Amino acid sequence: MKKFPNKIIQFKNSFQKFIDKGDIVKVTIAFIIGQLFTKIVNSLSTDIIMPPINWLLNNNYSMKDWKIQLSEKIYINYGIFLQNLFEFLFVSLLIYFTIFSLYQKFLNKNNEQKQIQNNLKSEIEEKINKIEQNKLLLLEEIKNILQQKIKNEKEIKD
Repeated sequence: MKKFPNKIIQFKNSFQKFIDKGDIVKVTIAFIIGQLFTKIVNSLSTDIIMPPINWLLNNNYSMKDWKIQLSEKIYINYGIFLQNLFEFLFVSLLIYFTIFSLYQKFLNKNNEQKQIQNNLKSEIEEKINKIEQNKLLLLEEIKNILQQKIKNEKEIKD
């Protein structure tokens, strides 16, 4: 019994966060743009692309009139189906290529950034290696100087 009110409270809190973040505004804008895009694609398909295709196929202006009459009042409207299928395929291709091209740009930019990072990393590693080598050389020189000093002090004492 306690779980149910907790679920409601969790849902309310997550929904409140969703609205407070402004995501609802983004979703609304995306929905409106999607509706407008659909109208544009429908018009492009119906008014610009399909008339020449229909003219070539049958000298008929609209596929929507294509139907098979089964009885006096019963029709199979395959023209409407074909029109909707064409619009679906057209919209799907447009969306796919749009998203694909944006994704490719993102990947290219991401790859360029990774390449730059790898180049910088290589340069830094080279510089660190040079510094380490110089440090080892300096330590070796200090060691030699100290050994020489100890040797000289022993000679002086003897």
